[in-house]
Amino acid sequence: MDIEKTTRRDHRGPKAVDQPRASGERCPHCREAIPADAPLDLCPSCLFGVGLLVRHRLSAGPLDPLDDELADTAPPSGERPPEPAAESGDRLIGGHRLVHRIDGGGQGDVFEARDLRMGRDVALKMFLGGERPSRVAVRRFQGEVKASAKLDHPNIVPIYEAGEHKGRLYFTMKLMRGGSLAGELEREGALDPKDAAALMEKVARAVHHLHQRGILHRDLKSANILLDEAGEPHVADFGVAKHLDESAWLTGAVVGTVLYMAPEQTDGHTTAHCDVYSLGVILYELITGRLPFMGETRAEIVAKIKHVPPEDPRAISPRLDRDLARICLRCLEKDPELRYGSADALALALRRYLNREPQEWATRIERAWRWYLRHAMTAGLIAAVVTFALIMMPSAVTIASERASAKRAQIQQVNMNSAAMVAGTVLSQLRALSDAVERAAAEPALARAIQDGDVPAMEALCKSTYQRYEDPSYGVKLNENSPFDMWFILDKHGVLKGQYAKPPVEFYRRPSSPFEYAWRDYYKGAWALAEKRLRSTYVSRVIKSENDGFHKFTISAPVYGSDGTPIGILVAGVAAAPNLGSLVVRDTQSITVLAAPRDRDRDAPEPPSSHVILLHPDYAYGEAMPLENEQVRRLDEASRGAQRIERPLGLPPPSLVTSSDDYRDPVADPYSRYDGRWLAGFAPVGNTGMVVIVQTREAEALESERSLAKQLATWAAISASPGAILVLFAAWHVRRRGASPSIRRT
Repeated sequence: MDIEKTTRRDHRGPKAVDQPRASGERCPHCREAIPADAPLDLCPSCLFGVGLLVRHRLSAGPLDPLDDELADTAPPSGERPPEPAAESGDRLIGGHRLVHRIDGGGQGDVFEARDLRMGRDVALKMFLGGERPSRVAVRRFQGEVKASAKLDHPNIVPIYEAGEHKGRLYFTMKLMRGGSLAGELEREGALDPKDAAALMEKVARAVHHLHQRGILHRDLKSANILLDEAGEPHVADFGVAKHLDESAWLTGAVVGTVLYMAPEQTDGHTTAHCDVYSLGVILYELITGRLPFMGETRAEIVAKIKHVPPEDPRAISPRLDRDLARICLRCLEKDPELRYGSADALALALRRYLNREPQEWATRIERAWRWYLRHAMTAGLIAAVVTFALIMMPSAVTIASERASAKRAQIQQVNMNSAAMVAGTVLSQLRALSDAVERAAAEPALARAIQDGDVPAMEALCKSTYQRYEDPSYGVKLNENSPFDMWFILDKHGVLKGQYAKPPVEFYRRPSSPFEYAWRDYYKGAWALAEKRLRSTYVSRVIKSENDGFHKFTISAPVYGSDGTPIGILVAGVAAAPNLGSLVVRDTQSITVLAAPRDRDRDAPEPPSSHVILLHPDYAYGEAMPLENEQVRRLDEASRGAQRIERPLGLPPPSLVTSSDDYRDPVADPYSRYDGRWLAGFAPVGNTGMVVIVQTREAEALESERSLAKQLATWAAISASPGAILVLFAAWHVRRRGASPSIRRT
């Protein structure tokens, strides 16, 4: 066993001892061998840690929990380790000539140096550990080199080479002549918000690059953001960086700068959210000129970080944009889950802010407004095209609509006039027919036959009357056919006594069902005249004949005896037909129809419909279609009343002539060519209850106006097409610019 006599100081206090040391003696902290000439009972590595602690204490160095890790090894007093050889005259290190000292820290000093081999200026960082540094310190220094060597990003300080000089570790990196961001803040104060956002976007993307490669920085602060000559930021100082898949070098150790720490980082828990928090602190510092939390002691600062919400940046800088303030405050959330999920998400939020794009919390109105601000040219073109379209298209539609409305009103007025004229014609024809019936009812032979009950004579009179009015000389025949298709006689009780029809219908009696028609409208109307001793006629409602099944209206007149008392009723029937004689008014667009009120059938309390179409161009003989139309019903009611009996053929007031722009032809069910919307004019025929309808198909009448509307719309679209093409081009240009490398996300 080698025994060496030496004077040494143990860790409990200074004392001179003169005793042998066993060569195999171990360090009480790391169990490494202690050299025989060691001044303390510590190995060189732990002894270096003591030297670092002493140097920090003497120079009031930064708070570092690693100091506490080695505190129990500190002697009561000690000396500052020697400065690097470069400070003592040796200025050549591994092919690099030192120029001057730039900065210093707990791990080493940074020098500006000249790389003699590459001919470039570099920054050289040399470890302060002496010849036998602590393993923890060495591992931290080597970790910085290892972490930096794995990275390749334009905003991360690159490492050029690493080596050892006389037992001291060093590495070289790109020289940043712009100094640190902390120095810039100290000189200039808070940055312009947009400049701060642009700078922090680049820093956040650099930090995201770290995270993608499994590295946490854990000590992001403005002093560790270096600026080049162009003012571009670069992330530096990876001395306490940690791999995401590794545990901390010291379990539970709190590393980093407390002023920039996340709440959970102060307890030793580090994740990517901690770096996002630190980025938020730097952003807060850049836009307000101060840190979010300050204090006299470390404990006070940590308490504020954990429990006090940061002051709104806008309270410090009122002109600050709300979105940027919210981005900053979201990074500083106490709950890591409420922060941005990654540094890249923060970078994207800052890019949206710089591009005036809406943030994720923006409302639809805010998003639309931000889009307008971002794409002013495109928005202007769209606004111009839309404005043009909103002016031209409605103008075209308005012009066409006004022309169509005018044309519609014109056609309705024409149809009203036509209906009034046709109603006058029909009324004139009805007077002629009524005169014929009134003359026939005044024949003495008819009165004698009724009084005598001579049925054959009554039938002979019906036949002769029918044949008589086939003769045009009587002035009743309207064309080649007689308008009357049957004549018959009722006694004063409404019982049928005789008839003649076309074609002839055999007269017979049915004992169980006598031909009694006192319930018919034609009997009631004529007998009302008889009771007033009026020699006149009555135009009845439309009936469906029980003899031949045809639809027809009748004209009836009372028959008086020699003493002037009413003894019976003479009735003449006029069947529905395409023309009802000559009552046809047709042109290329309009048709004329005649509607009349409907009488009820036997044993039916009400008629099947209020009115029927009595005249229509497509009718077969005796055909009629039901009509339920409110305007026709109102005209029927207005033109009847007391005048219906006493003056059925009198002229109605002009105010009863009306129109409709949405008339539907009931004949459209069996005849589809009459389907659709019609413009119609209505006019009553005297006080008979009949109504003339002159109708024009709207689609045909307004075809020219609709064609004009299409032309105007086409012209407007053609006029707007150049603007639309410009809008599409602008949108393409914006889309293409959005994919350009200048804003491409890394």
